[in-house]
Amino acid sequence: HPEYEVRLSALEFWPTACYNEALHSHIAPVLTQLVPVLLTNMVYSDSDFATMDPAMLTDDNSSVPDQQHDIAPRSHYSKEEQDEDDQPTTWGSDWTVRKAAASSLDNCAVRFEMAILPLVLPLIEQRLAAEQWDVRESAVLALGAIAAGCQGSLQSHLPNVLRLLLGLC
Repeated sequence: HPEYEVRLSALEFWPTACYNEALHSHIAPVLTQLVPVLLTNMVYSDSDFATMDPAMLTDDNSSVPDQQHDIAPRSHYSKEEQDEDDQPTTWGSDWTVRKAAASSLDNCAVRFEMAILPLVLPLIEQRLAAEQWDVRESAVLALGAIAAGCQGSLQSHLPNVLRLLLGLC
């Protein structure tokens, strides 16, 4: 859907639906349509780029090695000390269409492991070979989303998946 908030709301339906066993018989027949939609929505959107910290787009330092202080953990609160109102909002902390789509794929993988894997793997392989970096990155995100739910079934595909991932390094 072209309206971002409508798309976000629609994507937020799927994780809840996957947990409702009474809906499984209705979801299974639409997986062939749903999986490509989820992968499409896992690509960074114009909205994601518009809300990025401008430095993320202009201050490319990918060729400079990281310093220890650059990669140190940032969360130093115990669970009891954390209060949402006290936490600073950083780029990437907002709930987005991309995250909702990844969550939906994750939940579908948990509930429909055997049915979803043959649908999603060819799409992931195709996306890993795409020329656009953001499409390739969304394929890596998709692999992470299905990893736990499809763990048992994914093992036989692991050599090919690892080969494709190594090709991105």
